[in-house]
Amino acid sequence: MELISIGRDDFYDIFMSNRGQEPEHIQFLRNCQFTKDWPIQVLLQNPTSCVFHYYKRNQVIVPDSTKNEYIFVVKSGTCQVMKKLDNVKPRKLLQGRAISKENFLTDTYKAKVNTRLRRESIDSSEKHIPWSVTHLNEASNKDKLEPVFLQVQTLKPGDTFGLNILKFDETDVNVPNPHLSLVSNGSEVLMLKKDTFLRHSNDKVKENIRHMFQPFASTKEMQRKLQTAADWKYFKAKQMKELYDNLKKSRPISTKLKI
Repeated sequence: MELISIGRDDFYDIFMSNRGQEPEHIQFLRNCQFTKDWPIQVLLQNPTSCVFHYYKRNQVIVPDSTKNEYIFVVKSGTCQVMKKLDNVKPRKLLQGRAISKENFLTDTYKAKVNTRLRRESIDSSEKHIPWSVTHLNEASNKDKLEPVFLQVQTLKPGDTFGLNILKFDETDVNVPNPHLSLVSNGSEVLMLKKDTFLRHSNDKVKENIRHMFQPFASTKEMQRKLQTAADWKYFKAKQMKELYDNLKKSRPISTKLKI
């Protein structure tokens, strides 16, 4: 293996400058909505505060959002925001308990789950589900299940990772940061240092960020929704099977031939 090295200052002069013009990645940031009222010229004075990097497909950009010092902005390609959760089994119906005709799910839910190389879709996003189980029993599970990875969000060009978990002041102390990961699908990403962004954010910038981005759900809430989705998937399959079996019993198939 042969390696070539280049000095940091030379790297910025060659790759991060644009012959006297504003660098392309700075121009891209200037057109982003979250930089409105933010002094973008700060990055020209401190070029190491914002760099861009290409990440190949399936490369982990951020293993844990709680230990990350950058705000990421997707310039090209896409990225996935992932959350590691405990795997679940559907809870079984208690024998003899009634089933009400209320909504099974209290909110809409759509997620993709990835465990090792096996990927399956959990989709319970129906707005009006006609059944609900009022009494559930925890499924007995002595075997330890492999963790699953929930796809929380897909980031496209212009989307950011890290802004909705920023804590500007004491009013943001309760903003959840549920240990998320960022994985590239093959993307060029801009990396803006959090401390630089925070240090130069005025009240207009803070208000703009708070209105633009909703915080992620907590780990507890994501885990609850995953369990609810598993319960609904099990219940729906069970009801469909019972309905099909009842239809077969009420309408027996005739064995007589008509000539």
